[in-house]
Amino acid sequence: MKAVMLRKASSVKDWQEIVKKYDCKAGEIVIEKTLVISEEEYKSLCGDFFEYREYITGNLNEMYMENGVWHCMLVKSPTSETGILIESEGYDYARYTAVVNISEVENG
Repeated sequence: MKAVMLRKASSVKDWQEIVKKYDCKAGEIVIEKTLVISEEEYKSLCGDFFEYREYITGNLNEMYMENGVWHCMLVKSPTSETGILIESEGYDYARYTAVVNISEVENG
């Protein structure tokens, strides 16, 4: 799968604006783990990628870059149509992110 990973986008809205404004290239992605969080927490994540998230810190080993491939954690809510791919680069917040449609993730 491919997705546009951005460094230090502050929120979903910020990520969308950057992707729309610039010619961002999609990179190869491997989803190492999928984490389903509450609707409330998902809305909070979408609004602030820089906030400390215990579930990011608890999964640092799942997120890394190797041979040009992003190894990410997919975070979504039970009913969300989108998900957030995260590669934290060892930090406790969503340092690199991509916003993806869940239907595209599930269909490969």
